[in-house]
Amino acid sequence: MSEPHSPPAGWTDIGEAQPTPPNWLIRDLLPDGLVGITGPAKKARKSAMALAMSLMVTGKTCNLFPPFMRTTMVDGHVLYVSAEATAGEMAYTARRYLGTPPIADGSLLIADDPWQFRLDKAEARKRMLDVMDDIQPVLTIFDPIRRLHALDENDSGAMSEMMYPFRQWAKERSENGQPTAVLWIHHPRKMKEGATKLTIDDIRGTGDWAGMSDGMLVVNPAPNYWTIEAVFKRATGWTRDLILGLGGEVAREVITSDDRKVHEAYGPDVDIDALARILKMSPGSVRESVAKLARNEMIK
Repeated sequence: MSEPHSPPAGWTDIGEAQPTPPNWLIRDLLPDGLVGITGPAKKARKSAMALAMSLMVTGKTCNLFPPFMRTTMVDGHVLYVSAEATAGEMAYTARRYLGTPPIADGSLLIADDPWQFRLDKAEARKRMLDVMDDIQPVLTIFDPIRRLHALDENDSGAMSEMMYPFRQWAKERSENGQPTAVLWIHHPRKMKEGATKLTIDDIRGTGDWAGMSDGMLVVNPAPNYWTIEAVFKRATGWTRDLILGLGGEVAREVITSDDRKVHEAYGPDVDIDALARILKMSPGSVRESVAKLARNEMIK
């Protein structure tokens, strides 16, 4: 090995770097940086999830997600550029389906003319970044990304040029102590033959969408619940079957028959391996059930 020496200007020795844990806007759900939501065009409730996150990070109560997914780490402003819904339509959704009547406090702003912020034009991107500099939002949303540009989404260079300025803006804010995210919503490709669920690899366009994002939520609607897969660059991901709090429904995780078996047999001093043998389940499955039951406050 060569003799040690001081790193040149512009380089950092990893051994001298201060470890940087993930920065969260919503604990284990919405990290800082560039974050994406993808899922089918219909019934995935992607925009409802984005609106719920918007309400949460502006200090409002929103019960779309289960209680353990509502821990917010910021309280600030949101800029929402929606190419598919007006401010009035989103206000109706918040009131009617999310149970959160909007408050006119200037914290959640919806673009009246989303096309003036089209992302494929340098002058329009600068216009958007100027508004962000002025408002200093903790969350900016582009919904959906496809309707806000006219570029070839298979061109990774064009997509990076379009989105990286926003990631950089969010990361610079986070480095100054204010966790900040830019959230984009996108549709997937057609599901592969034989596949039953979308994955992070099914994002429409270039695979660089996932590569340049700090977090991804992949939504798969089922008849009575939604499966959400979360993939993060600097934190542990997860996959959960969720009943969302829409229209007065109580938000919660889906509890399976195996979960109920574990719940009935579980005790504070139980041996997981022994319990797995009794229930004829794998130890890993028992641990997953125990973690789910704990998240939903069914056990301590």
